[in-house]
Amino acid sequence: MKARKIDLRNYKIMISIKSPLLDKILTTPGVGPCLRDSEKWEKEELDNLLRRRPMAQDYDAKESIINLLFNLRVPAKEAWEKRDPLADKIRTHDGEVLLDADEYVLLLKAFEQFDRPGKNEQELLKRVFGAEEVEVEEKRK
Repeated sequence: MKARKIDLRNYKIMISIKSPLLDKILTTPGVGPCLRDSEKWEKEELDNLLRRRPMAQDYDAKESIINLLFNLRVPAKEAWEKRDPLADKIRTHDGEVLLDADEYVLLLKAFEQFDRPGKNEQELLKRVFGAEEVEVEEKRK
């Protein structure tokens, strides 16, 4: 039997914050220094923020896949019988998950409805649309 192997591990993306509102906040007398002294911010993150440097952040691949599944427009019965169990299967796996043909088709359907993916989603799209097909043995009952 054939299955598709989907990589669920997080990956790094680079984010940078460019906002006129943030500029106004940071240049308001008294506010910028308060932010610099805030214990809520990690020193390096705050420094990057204030200097507008891109920051590395984890992209949660597993949660993104599950969210796309739940955005899939399917009839209630199909959601209950197919989509929800697939989301549970993905949620309970770490690293990689093997999907049978029907599960993979449902996942592809969700990704085909994904409207305007950005550059941060390119790796996720590659992992799903380019999922490796592997041979697996069926469990005997």
